[in-house]
Amino acid sequence: MMAKLIAFAKKWTLPLGMLAGSGLAACLWQFGAGKIAGRYFNDYIACGQGFGQKNTLLAIWVAYTYLSPVISIAPSSYILFQNIVNSWQLWQRETGRL
Repeated sequence: MMAKLIAFAKKWTLPLGMLAGSGLAACLWQFGAGKIAGRYFNDYIACGQGFGQKNTLLAIWVAYTYLSPVISIAPSSYILFQNIVNSWQLWQRETGRL
């Protein structure tokens, strides 16, 4: 149902983009805060992961069940961006840049 709603509702483009953008902003902010704290405690990678890697499945379930299914896009996009950041960090680590 949610896929149909997203595909056929052109008026939802801006709100969906804003929800996905909030997931991106939260992801970058939390990973960034973790990296800053990691520099202070000399544990750059572990602090970044501790701050940034969250289990948001509960948030998705609560949003989908008790709110509108469209609201679950924000935590879902957080998971997407979290995996992108983790993949980028692994790539940086393997190439010796991190």
